[in-house]
Amino acid sequence: LMGASRLKPEQAVNLSAGVVLQLPALLRLTADVYRIDLDDGITLIASVSDPEIVRMFEENGMRGIGGGNYFANAIDTRTSGVDVVASRSFKVGNFGMVALLAGYNHTRTRVTNVTPPPAEIARFESAWFNRTRQGIIERGQPRDAVTLTMSYGVGHWEFNLNNRRSGSTAQLDQANPDADIVAGAKWITDAGISRQLGDRVRLSLSAANLFDTYPDDFPDFRDGLDATGLSMKGIFRYPGALSPFGMNGRSLSVRLVVR
Repeated sequence: LMGASRLKPEQAVNLSAGVVLQLPALLRLTADVYRIDLDDGITLIASVSDPEIVRMFEENGMRGIGGGNYFANAIDTRTSGVDVVASRSFKVGNFGMVALLAGYNHTRTRVTNVTPPPAEIARFESAWFNRTRQGIIERGQPRDAVTLTMSYGVGHWEFNLNNRRSGSTAQLDQANPDADIVAGAKWITDAGISRQLGDRVRLSLSAANLFDTYPDDFPDFRDGLDATGLSMKGIFRYPGALSPFGMNGRSLSVRLVVR
């Protein structure tokens, strides 16, 4: 059963400022800072299967229910961040054109207020927006990201290289910090090469995740059938829900475009 209460419009205040700096023959630099305050955000507050909640449903004429998920407009958050991008394009004599770009982003979201539960479910307050729920908002996405890209074109050829580093993410235990699951920061590299074949045909070869990078394993994965954590007896190796780049490794593709 899924329940919801106090459903009302979320309220947000956005503040931002930016600057663009053009340095002739050097680079173009942009920088933005921002802050977003969100009040009364709708989120999953608690998942409860305690016998007490079964009794509460029965007391209200609803039998056969073993638990429930509870959503509410109960969370205020503040997101602050900075975004910096530097880019430059230039010719290499008669040997084509090079374009370079470097970007950095830092974003942090904090929970600033949690509304207490209503009287009807106050007895389940121990399950109300616990450390795990708060961690999904505050640590479920990388706080830092770096992007480095380069493209080079000469004649009918074009080469592309993209590198990105996503910061760490974490799934927090309800009570014990030593049991937190952390997916560490990783670099992912994509590369591509293409050639124009006549006026209407282009052939491309690309590699996503060129160096076959994977997220960190669940801490208990190597325990196999003796594992007691989130790997589910060694079935699941990677915390895919935490990893911003997935868990499928390298992939290669060939594309032929005819226009």
